[in-house]
Amino acid sequence: MHLTTAAPQEKPASRRGVLLAKALVTVALCAVIIWRGNWHAIWSSLTRADPLLIATVFCGMLLGVTISTYKWRLLLSIHGIDFPFGRLHGFYFTSVFFNNFLPSNIGGDVYRIYRTARQRPNRAGAVVAVFSERLTGIWALIVLGAAGGTWVYTHSRPSPPWLLPATVTFGVIALLPLIFLPVAGKAAFWFSERRWLPQKLKNVLMLLSDYRTHLLKTCQVIAISFGFHLFTLTWMLVLSVAVGSPSSIPRLVLGIAISNLAALLPVSINGIGLLDGSFIYVMHSLGMDFDPALMMMLLIRALLIPLSIIGGLFYLRARRSIDFSRIKAHNPETTPLSPGKDR
Repeated sequence: MHLTTAAPQEKPASRRGVLLAKALVTVALCAVIIWRGNWHAIWSSLTRADPLLIATVFCGMLLGVTISTYKWRLLLSIHGIDFPFGRLHGFYFTSVFFNNFLPSNIGGDVYRIYRTARQRPNRAGAVVAVFSERLTGIWALIVLGAAGGTWVYTHSRPSPPWLLPATVTFGVIALLPLIFLPVAGKAAFWFSERRWLPQKLKNVLMLLSDYRTHLLKTCQVIAISFGFHLFTLTWMLVLSVAVGSPSSIPRLVLGIAISNLAALLPVSINGIGLLDGSFIYVMHSLGMDFDPALMMMLLIRALLIPLSIIGGLFYLRARRSIDFSRIKAHNPETTPLSPGKDR
């Protein structure tokens, strides 16, 4: 009797401990960033920033959600799941709100899975679509990071000591899908025949063949992933101009790639502090002053607030139909990868 009652008590305590540790790391990282900044100069620069450029950046962030929604809808269609674009658009905006304002055990990815999986015969397809959206986005960003790192390394001397190892790592990871994809189908079939493998996991593995069956749509998904990041680089370039320190596309892609990958580490709350600090460090190492790099992240965090409020409005409209206990029933550890949305 003692054993059956102790386990449920230990689990919440363990989660609270992890959350507390993440909160401490987040506070420590933010404190270091704040301490390093020249806030008089930052405030002076912010008051001089062109509102039109800031509005352009916000419009870019809005359009980024729309691009990600289109990509997500395309992936759902590959798995035979059809939703109107307008509904998925609302789901995606709501996931942005979840990512930024709700507890980490109810992530935006989990919410999107819940909204597209319930009352559908192909629930595994809803799960695979969300993870495929994330993975293709991450892979595209790594490829761009390898290209940006190569350009910066060959065109700037001296280069920071981390640049060459990071570029080589990006290049190796970028090549991995080209090496493993030819055998992925056979491997998935082999695992699906194993009795010891859980049936839910078998269902997921069998869905991988959908991407070969719908090769044209798969290629479109990959193209959209690259297009999304190139579009993000465009408004990030505008943002660097707005803070008075214009950067270059190769340097920005390195800053975005490294910071987004760093934010995957589950050591802070929603990547706060970790994402910001790594971006500032990379851009500062590549020649941008510390304060403008900090201003870029401050403005992005500020613009995420109205973006999330839009999602909050969608959430309020739909909350009556949301069963949070069922959302938590999905794997609660599959929380968003980072604040940016398609990665």
